[in-house]
Amino acid sequence: MRLLHCAPSAHRGRRRECPGGSEGSSGDIRLAGNEEKWWGREEHIRHWGPQHRGMAGGRCIGMVLFEGGWGGRKERAFRALPNTVDEIDALLNEEKSKASCFTGLSASVVDDCNKRAEEIQQMTLELQEKQKELDDFRQNISQVKEKWLNPLKQLVDRINEKFSSFFSSMQCAGEVDLHTENEEEYDKYGIRIRVKFRSSTQLHELTPHHQSGGERSVSTMLYLMALQELNRCPFRVVDEINQGMDPVNERRVFDVVVKTACKESTSQYFFITPKLLQDLTYTEKMTVLLVYNGSSMLESSSWNLKAFYRRRRRFQS
Repeated sequence: MRLLHCAPSAHRGRRRECPGGSEGSSGDIRLAGNEEKWWGREEHIRHWGPQHRGMAGGRCIGMVLFEGGWGGRKERAFRALPNTVDEIDALLNEEKSKASCFTGLSASVVDDCNKRAEEIQQMTLELQEKQKELDDFRQNISQVKEKWLNPLKQLVDRINEKFSSFFSSMQCAGEVDLHTENEEEYDKYGIRIRVKFRSSTQLHELTPHHQSGGERSVSTMLYLMALQELNRCPFRVVDEINQGMDPVNERRVFDVVVKTACKESTSQYFFITPKLLQDLTYTEKMTVLLVYNGSSMLESSSWNLKAFYRRRRRFQS
């Protein structure tokens, strides 16, 4: 690689005079030979365009010629340089200013910098390993979550289907869904029940603030009845579920209980209540047991079953 400075192009072909004034001296011959060699080089780089051949009025300033042609990296570095002398000087001053900032550095500072670079590289590798472990954990959690969450959603959908059907039979509306604020907080998953008893209102969550005591009792009873289709058991006991209900809702719930309890292959119901409305719907599959109690009743020790049978037969005859 050689760095050449060429004179204005107007000097090409002119014989150079020596400083001493004599012509044909060996110095003059060498200068002329170098000038002819330069112009041969100019022909070699002519195809690179005027921006590379000459700057500032036809002069070639600091033109770099590479023996054996342009290399890929050398060519890219050369093309990245500015096109004017002023820009080159500004770039040179900028690089000198950057270099001056590194004067006065001690060996300990350089060692600390290298040490920190090694620590950063090591921590980067550790971070990548931890990130891979985190991704594996998340994938495992996602797989386990799908195994129990999807069946749970299907189960809740079945409950909702029965619950909505019971409310529709009462000319009301109700829904059951799986509710959570954040899917990653598994301990906060819960069943949300939303109901409405009037057509002019929207569905509201079942709380003491939106529904009356009777409406909450109706919703609870219908929800329990929706669960019975999923949980098989020999019998069920319902104790005073109609307490606090208004007559309209009590009659509706009683009708739903009768229809559900009297179906084939269903659980036996024991419906315990201190009172019953008049003109309720009964079927042949129902048995009504009345339990009497009070101060005028006989003591259990005074009860004589045989005497009771004799009086009963006497009355029948």
